[in-house]
Amino acid sequence: MSYQLSTGEIARLNSDEANTPITEPIVLQVVSNIQPFGNQSPKRYRCMLSDGEMSAIGVLSNNLTALVDENIITRFSVLRVKKGN
Repeated sequence: MSYQLSTGEIARLNSDEANTPITEPIVLQVVSNIQPFGNQSPKRYRCMLSDGEMSAIGVLSNNLTALVDENIITRFSVLRVKKGN
């Protein structure tokens, strides 16, 4: 399955519109190596995410830790993100 990146979404999230609710899933690509973040338990990871125009450093959700540990999510993976509950 292939998804088109959500071009312009990082700029929107960093603007005054950031409080606007996310109504559709956002598609971002991991463009850096995924690195452990801090010494917390449970383990957390951070990486650079891109929407095709801009990039930002993000901390991945705890729900994705196992996928990173199993090398299912790696550099150049495409993530389809939707707002959690």
